[in-house]
Amino acid sequence: YICTLSPSYLDPHNFHIAKSAMGESLLRTDDLHKLKEGEIFTDIESGKKYRVKKTILPHYSSAGPFGIGDPDDRTLRRIEADVIIPNRMNSLVEKVECSERYIDLVECLRKDGAVWGLRSCRDILAIFNKCKAEKFHDPSFRERVTEEYLNERS
Repeated sequence: YICTLSPSYLDPHNFHIAKSAMGESLLRTDDLHKLKEGEIFTDIESGKKYRVKKTILPHYSSAGPFGIGDPDDRTLRRIEADVIIPNRMNSLVEKVECSERYIDLVECLRKDGAVWGLRSCRDILAIFNKCKAEKFHDPSFRERVTEEYLNERS
């Protein structure tokens, strides 16, 4: 469980980065894992009281105006980084970056058939795979695709 502290008029924040009411300074907290759900925690420095709320979600998933996630969050979840971004990169490579080579490969496979085309279209496939590998190993391309995705998501 993750223990979050929140006054009744604030969104919950992670206990490691629990913020004060103004959101400007961090609270100094001890080990909050010992606190129970619903307990009141009083900040020694400011005297403000916070209600303990425990959740299994990380702070960025339970924060925000409606408690369903921070719209300004720029972190990627594992599935986004491992699945969604590579899928977007692949579709961009096929449609934009290496589209001529991809079209040549598709035409060759249509002409020779899918099974026999794999043998007769090896050269075209190698050229397409080389272009695709260059784009997938290009950090600026991945960063651009990630930025586009994050802008759409938020």
